[in-house]
Amino acid sequence: KGDGTEAETVLENRYASDFSWRKDSKAFVFSSMHVVDRFNLYSDVYLYEMGGGVSALTSGKRARNPVFSPDGTQLLVITNRVQNNNLARMTVDRSFEPLTDFTDHTQLSTPRFSPDGEHLVFSMWRDGQRDIWIASPDGELRRRLTADTAHDVDPVWSADGQRIYFSSDRTGVFNIYAVDLSTEKLWQVSNVLGGAFRPSVNPIQTAMVFESYSHS
Repeated sequence: KGDGTEAETVLENRYASDFSWRKDSKAFVFSSMHVVDRFNLYSDVYLYEMGGGVSALTSGKRARNPVFSPDGTQLLVITNRVQNNNLARMTVDRSFEPLTDFTDHTQLSTPRFSPDGEHLVFSMWRDGQRDIWIASPDGELRRRLTADTAHDVDPVWSADGQRIYFSSDRTGVFNIYAVDLSTEKLWQVSNVLGGAFRPSVNPIQTAMVFESYSHS
């Protein structure tokens, strides 16, 4: 349930991550690592339908970080080939429509659609820096939100699309930060010693959950 009670295990013995719900809440996509040709560890994308089980959407494609658009009509993934990450759209026949063509060892992670579906935000490593970027749904870079030596990851939108929350090690310990898109004001949201990652904010922006480490 939404309050964390009555938890049920639906995926066992899988290194599953990067979940994204479909609009109807009856299915979600995720990526999972598995061995290919005995020695290669690849990531592929899967669909889990509530009550129906798991089906593979890719096979040996090195695809990860799947995300549904808010209206459920698009599914974007990040592909990896020869140390280059690129953004791709999955089509009905489960083939890839490339949206970017990076060849400079660019690394992408965790794309997320804005609530209105008009923008993407993701973390991008380029030229020795990992920063937060906003792009069009077709992958065209539009705006760089951070530009510093900090490691900025896991960006998500506020429900009204006015803020971006992300995790950063700019104080030496990963914590959650926010940036206002109209003023570009940036401030620290959490202050924990065990690190704070993968923030998720409730729709009315009164509470947040995130991952953290502790000695226990």
